[in-house]
Amino acid sequence: MNSKIVKVRALDGGDGGIDFEVDGIKAKQAVLKLDKDGGVHNLRFDLHDNSSRGLKFDAGDPIWVSEDSDCPPASGINSDQIAVTSIGDRSLEATNQNSGRPRDLRYQLNFVASDGSRAECDPIISNGGGIKPPSD
Repeated sequence: MNSKIVKVRALDGGDGGIDFEVDGIKAKQAVLKLDKDGGVHNLRFDLHDNSSRGLKFDAGDPIWVSEDSDCPPASGINSDQIAVTSIGDRSLEATNQNSGRPRDLRYQLNFVASDGSRAECDPIISNGGGIKPPSD
């Protein structure tokens, strides 16, 4: 199985908000591309909080995902391609099936600041698709 570590960096924004980068690219332009027939991927999103907000993943609602939709995605995981496998304050792990037809997965990572306010990061995963893995 393939693995990918995705670095999510939070920075204080000029307007008092938070700016996010995903693997060094502004979140709105960041696309994680998975190759056609690349198979199942373990994804680990690591939060590097360089903001003054004390961010951590929202343990109760860490990620939203919708297929081939507008940003931001609808709440919840609305795809059979993504499943959360573990969640911590600074790390979220998920599996991506990368199977079936090619599709864009619009996703939003949800964070909570130390003061209880919320912050969101919404990049894209481009699934190349492929053969659906055999079921057990």
